[in-house]
Amino acid sequence: MRAFTWFRRSEVLVAFLVLFGGLALFFADTGHVGDLTVEERMQGFINDKRASLGIGRLVIGPFLVEYADMRARQMRNAGHIYHDWCFLCGEVVGSTSAGPWSIFVAWMRSDVHRHILMLPGIARLGCGAARDRKGNLYMACEVRY
Repeated sequence: MRAFTWFRRSEVLVAFLVLFGGLALFFADTGHVGDLTVEERMQGFINDKRASLGIGRLVIGPFLVEYADMRARQMRNAGHIYHDWCFLCGEVVGSTSAGPWSIFVAWMRSDVHRHILMLPGIARLGCGAARDRKGNLYMACEVRY
């Protein structure tokens, strides 16, 4: 009987979340949506925007992903975002208590960040993400010719 009661309460909670549209928010920033990581979602946002502008899609570069992941962890550990000078690549960084979409929107509203990500001459992209204990998301995306 105890298992049935717990199951019923879970059903009611899920029904409540679905009814009020909260289920998407509840799962939106757990790190994965379906089979996509936060980093893959951001890479998709960037490539979709480039495609909508008629600019070539970027190839995901393993070295850039690794570097961006390291940068995201550095910023998380520092507790704030900052740029690292990289003579081989361009960098955009951001932090939010929401999800990657809010960082992407902020980048697209910034002339400098939008220019870096939408520059027709770049060919490779790598994004990294890290969360702190409070759930804040730190992201870095690196681009290269």
